[in-house]
Amino acid sequence: MALLSGLLVVLLLGGVIAVAVGVADPQADPADQPAALALGLTLLQNLVLVAAAIGFAWTVSRPWPRDFGLRATRFLPGLGWAALTIAVFLAVSVVLTLALGVEQQQSSENVLESLGVDQGVGSFALAALLVCVLVPVSEEVFFRGYFFTALRSRFRVGAAAAIAGVTFGAMHLLNFLTPGTSWQEGVVGIVSLSIFGVALCLLYWRTGSLYPGIGAHALNNTLAFSITSGVTALGGLALLAGVAVVTTLLLVPLHRLRPGPAPAPA
Repeated sequence: MALLSGLLVVLLLGGVIAVAVGVADPQADPADQPAALALGLTLLQNLVLVAAAIGFAWTVSRPWPRDFGLRATRFLPGLGWAALTIAVFLAVSVVLTLALGVEQQQSSENVLESLGVDQGVGSFALAALLVCVLVPVSEEVFFRGYFFTALRSRFRVGAAAAIAGVTFGAMHLLNFLTPGTSWQEGVVGIVSLSIFGVALCLLYWRTGSLYPGIGAHALNNTLAFSITSGVTALGGLALLAGVAVVTTLLLVPLHRLRPGPAPAPA
C-alpha cells in the first residue's frame, strides 16, 4: 500500500507539474525537457516514497531513523559485505552484457541526458547530488529499511529479499524506455538492478544497518555517473569524495535522532 500510494501521488503530482510547465506532450523528446523538470520529478518520486514509508509506519507507532535501519554496525564487516554486494552486481552486469552482446553505456547516457546534465555546470551538480546522494539514501530507506522489513513480517528472508529486489529493479523500467535503448539493454539493466536490490536486502539483513547499503549504492551510482558523463579520473575521485562528505553530513543528524527518555509519572 505504501508503494502503490506513493506511486499514485507521484503520477498525479508529476502530471500536474508537467502540464503546468507546458511539456505534457507525448511526442516530445525527453532530452528536450527542462533540466529542472526532470530533476524535480526524480526528486519528487524519492521524497514521496520516503514520506509514504514514514506515514504508513506511523500508523503503528512513531518511527525513528533507527527503525528504518539508520543505526551503527561494525565497520570492517560492513565494509566487507558492501564490497561483496558491489562485486556481485558488477559480475552479473558483465556476464549479462557479454551474453547479450550489448553495452549499457548508451542507456545510462540517455538517463543522464534526461536529467539535464549536459545543460551546464549547475545542472550537472544538481544531477550529481540527486543521483549520487539523494537517490541512494531515499531508495535504501524505502526499499530496504521499510519495504523489505515489512515483507519479513510475512515471508522468510530469501523470499522477502526477492520480492523487494525485483520490485526495486522494476521501478527503474522507465530508465530503459528512452529512445535508442534496445530491449537487450533493458534486460541487462532490469535484471542487474533486481539482483542488486536482492543483494542490498541481504546486506541490510546481515549487517543490521542501512549504512553499508547506502555506501554501496552511492558508490555504484557515482561510478556510473562519472563514467557516463565523461569526467576525468581525477574528477571522478573528486566527485566520489564530495559524495562521501555530503552523504555523511546528511546522515549524521538523522543518526542522532532517537527517542528521548520516557516522561516521569505525575
